[in-house]
Amino acid sequence: MFSNRIESIGLFVLLDLLGAARPSIPSYFEKTHWAYSHLAAAEERLRGLGLLETKAENGPFLPDREKKSYQFTLGYILDDHVPFLERGVDILHLIPTPFPPVWHTMDDDGAHLDIPTVKDWAKIMSVFVAEWMELDGLVQLLESKHEPENKSREKSEL
Repeated sequence: MFSNRIESIGLFVLLDLLGAARPSIPSYFEKTHWAYSHLAAAEERLRGLGLLETKAENGPFLPDREKKSYQFTLGYILDDHVPFLERGVDILHLIPTPFPPVWHTMDDDGAHLDIPTVKDWAKIMSVFVAEWMELDGLVQLLESKHEPENKSREKSEL
């Protein structure tokens, strides 16, 4: 088991400033680049299937999928994750650079969210979490269990 609760955190994912259109999120930490790459792969698959609302004409949300180890620096954005980072927790910080232009202004409100981008983040993160929790087989099993019920229910209601 774990000697304390901090050790039980497998990955700290900080979602920050993700509501603006055309975000570009770099991979900040080499140690968690594997997680970033999985997230970027989920985005790529969803885009390839036409399931995302935004277009990638300015590039994907997560452009650093192929980032090499020598490209990482020791610098990072100071934020809520730092106390955890200092205690050895693996961090996946998802924050765009540059920050959205409305950040910390009077226009930093819900009216300035780009809804297609927000919906796409929800889909990308849902795929990432489902894969992290190894739910893909469970989802297929649940779908197959519900198909016959739905079909028989439709027939009996006619």
